[in-house]
Amino acid sequence: MLFLAPLALALLLAPAPPAEFTPARLATGETPQVPVDSLGWAQATVEATVTPDGDVRSVKALSPDTPFLDNVTTVVRGWRFAPARVTDADGTRTAVDTQVLVVGLLRPPELVASTPAPLDVPGTSPEVPRPEKMAPPPYPPLSLGNGTVIVEVDVDERGAVSNAHVVRSAAGFDGAALDAARQWRFGPARRMGAPVPSVAYLVFGFREPIVTKKKDTGRP
Repeated sequence: MLFLAPLALALLLAPAPPAEFTPARLATGETPQVPVDSLGWAQATVEATVTPDGDVRSVKALSPDTPFLDNVTTVVRGWRFAPARVTDADGTRTAVDTQVLVVGLLRPPELVASTPAPLDVPGTSPEVPRPEKMAPPPYPPLSLGNGTVIVEVDVDERGAVSNAHVVRSAAGFDGAALDAARQWRFGPARRMGAPVPSVAYLVFGFREPIVTKKKDTGRP
């Protein structure tokens, strides 16, 4: 009968180290347009399935239907990504299917707006971060017109935003979008039941404030 040394037996029975996961990141794609007839806060949350080739196979809506959701969904379908990859213990890297969360928040056309309703994002996959705290951006007082900014956020294993940078810019609005994105909090993404770093995309839409003039009564 063949007997194995205790160390050799322990090595054979030890679980294989988990594969290192690298999230998918946006490579190319358009920016959603701001609906010109939107008056209040609008949210648009979708989850995209990204193939090992970096294409978007499908887009699942996670928020109520609005014109802003339609614009975000249409644009995300055309995005392309550097695909997600897993790296095994021997260094082998393999592209894999993954899910990517995209959250849109559109401001009303007001300089000082009311607080938007809390995000309600049911049905997210475990492998995407789940928004728990949302920070709306202000309309920059020196900006003009409408604008849309897309911010890529890195979310760590605790759900905090560890890094944020603009991937689609709008002149005059980038700073407000970045400041807001850094304050968001998430429930962490999970793979094989364990929290892992992840990437999400925040789409901030700004509508130029509508200024109403006081009616001239002719009185001094």
